[in-house]
Amino acid sequence: MKWMFLILLGIMFPATMKLNFTGVDTFGALPKGVVYGAEVVVSEFTKSKAGNPAWHRVFKIINAPEGSGPVHRSDGVLIAEDVEYIKSSGRQIFDDQGLTDKSRWAVMADLQAFGEDVSPDTKDFDFDPTEYIGREIGMVGENNVYQGNVRAQLGKLVQAQYIGFAVDAPEMSEAAAVPA
Repeated sequence: MKWMFLILLGIMFPATMKLNFTGVDTFGALPKGVVYGAEVVVSEFTKSKAGNPAWHRVFKIINAPEGSGPVHRSDGVLIAEDVEYIKSSGRQIFDDQGLTDKSRWAVMADLQAFGEDVSPDTKDFDFDPTEYIGREIGMVGENNVYQGNVRAQLGKLVQAQYIGFAVDAPEMSEAAAVPA
């Protein structure tokens, strides 16, 4: 019985998937902040609540600033005046990225951050999410309020070479060219 379940999982979640990035729109600028270093600890196919295919990722923060200060959402709205930053190193950020036509631009941007050569002209990309486990990536976090609490979430992935940079630093201009 157990082996039948595993066979069904293999059918529902293939080892690879062809993705088509032709005609994907690219989008603009990065929010202000710092690029954190993160390691991918989980990367796999899953399904969204609506039943659509998705890319489930868990990122472990490997370096993060400490201290206190104001917290803003990525759109600039002030959430809190003075918040003690959580000692974030080692903290995990969970993210599910849809793999639908509407989300192709975001998937393409994330793959570009991992150094993949994909563009709006890429027709068939062999996508195996397990290839990203253990990889280091730059992560721009966002802060939002959920049930009255300030929570961090993934805002954008950028190439690891930008870890530690302020998002608005001149060196980030190349990373800013990658779709947000």
